[in-house]
Amino acid sequence: MEKGKNVEVETIEENLRMKLCRFKQEIREMGERRIKVELAIAVAQAKSATLDAELAAKMARYAIMSKDTIVMRKEHNVFNNDITMRLQKICGKCSFFNQEANSGPEDTHLGATEEDADEDIIYMPHFLGRLKGGDKKITLPAYEQTNSVGVRVVSCALIYEHLKALRMLKPLEGTTFGFGYESSQKTCAYHPNQRGYTTEECVELKAAIRNLINVGEIPYMWGENTILTCDQPEPSMPVTKHTLFYCHYFTPFKKTLLEIYNQFVRKGVLASIRKDDEAIDPIGIEIWKPCPYHDAIDHNIGRCLRFRYDVESLVNMGNIQVEFTPRD
Repeated sequence: MEKGKNVEVETIEENLRMKLCRFKQEIREMGERRIKVELAIAVAQAKSATLDAELAAKMARYAIMSKDTIVMRKEHNVFNNDITMRLQKICGKCSFFNQEANSGPEDTHLGATEEDADEDIIYMPHFLGRLKGGDKKITLPAYEQTNSVGVRVVSCALIYEHLKALRMLKPLEGTTFGFGYESSQKTCAYHPNQRGYTTEECVELKAAIRNLINVGEIPYMWGENTILTCDQPEPSMPVTKHTLFYCHYFTPFKKTLLEIYNQFVRKGVLASIRKDDEAIDPIGIEIWKPCPYHDAIDHNIGRCLRFRYDVESLVNMGNIQVEFTPRD
């Protein structure tokens, strides 16, 4: 019996030793897992600190960029205002800008067509102080004209459709207003959801067209020899439903305006202007294509309305001859 008890005690001891070994193994594994977790936490904390530092740096850069953007916007506004004022001054010096609304030539009504013949030419010289009166004959080649040289009134509806096709203007959505039966029949293409006035009476459309003209967006509307002007060019003069727009047709010369200008200087019709080698605008941006005709730095001579107008005046006064040839 005592032998059986010894065997049982040995069995219990063996089981206890096995359990003890298992417990030690589990404790060792838990320690290893704890070390791994602590390492992972340390790595995560390091990454979090790095991300916090990067976020702080990006926020600092964003603050700097925001300040720079504000400064650039102010400079851009100064630049735009300066260019706009220069364009307005140039436009204001052209005599036909200051004409009364109905002071154009005959047949300048809304129904006038390009095919009307024998139209009076109303160009008058306004900037001929530098003319030297060269004694050499000048003949400028030009293409046969498809439009008679002169000025015509252009309807706002036609201008709007042209600008809408160029995606420079689009219809504005608004609320339909209630009017009497007669006025409710009037519609405006620029405000299709409103009633009470026609496209020709739309003050907002006329203001939008005049603004595009004043900032130089549409100086040559129907080709390089045709320009659009407003009888109220200055922003201080509010447009009304009676404001008119004029289409000015010029001779389609074969040569560029720069070539014509250089020819005038060579033959003594114009005196050359001495100008600075560098042209810098108020915020330090170099404008590399100044107009040599009046030493302007906000446009080149190819877009100089004053020079084109004066060339037409010289043609009309007989100072230069024009030789028309058919287009190739």
